[in-house]
Amino acid sequence: MITFSKLGKYGRLGNQFFQYAALKGLSVKNGYDIALMSDLKNTVWHGQKCLLFNFNIDHPTITDSSSYQRYDQPGLCSDFDENFFDLSDNVDLFGFFQNLNYFHFCEDEIKKSFRIDPEIRKKCDESLERFDGPVVSIHLRRGDNIELNQLNQEVIDSFITKALGYFNNEANFLIFTGGSRSEGNDNSADVEYLKNKYEGDNFFVSETNDTIMDLCLMTKCDHNIVSHDSTFSWWAAYLNEHDNRTVICPKYHRSLEQSDFDTQGNELTYHKQDFYPDDWIVL
Repeated sequence: MITFSKLGKYGRLGNQFFQYAALKGLSVKNGYDIALMSDLKNTVWHGQKCLLFNFNIDHPTITDSSSYQRYDQPGLCSDFDENFFDLSDNVDLFGFFQNLNYFHFCEDEIKKSFRIDPEIRKKCDESLERFDGPVVSIHLRRGDNIELNQLNQEVIDSFITKALGYFNNEANFLIFTGGSRSEGNDNSADVEYLKNKYEGDNFFVSETNDTIMDLCLMTKCDHNIVSHDSTFSWWAAYLNEHDNRTVICPKYHRSLEQSDFDTQGNELTYHKQDFYPDDWIVL
């Protein structure tokens, strides 16, 4: 069996999706069984409980991973390890695995694993019925990034302005905040910020205060604008149900890193093609 013992303890839902997807990819490619930690439902990262149990994920559980061989993803978050699929059974993965090569070959199985509960899907369908014309999701991660000073608002604003230009006047833009601050679930401050920033008859801000509901709504929008600094919105677009959708995404995933190299001269890889699917429009 293979596992990811730190799943739920090393990133919120977007990161958890990438981590589980890599685990699933290794399982599918090599025929390994998956085991998850028995305390997965109770794990917390930056104030958010692990939400993977809301999806179609069901594996045997273990209470101790000490007998598994630890594997640390080398390089940056979105680097692909060419030797990954040479890993033997009984391995414990650790890393972010934000690269399509870890799992895109079994896309259908990944999407089946991340399918949302039918009752939530029904509520989202009913919620979107109020719109005339196509609905475009805009995800603007704020939440904990405000407290951690991990965003460049000028860069984000410039990207959103360009992305809006891809859609005609009939489009409705449904804006999501990206979750709560580090502690608690109250995202009211970010909701008010976005309401004041994006005014107009075709701009709407989601006020569900529910991570799974927001994810579902974004997957059901006709098109998606993926934000900087957010793996959550990446997955919403990846799981989008519309075959003819348009997905707009930023060349540089992190708003604070607008260069091919970081301050130490190391090459950044978030803008490389293996982070975004080929049919997404990169600005």
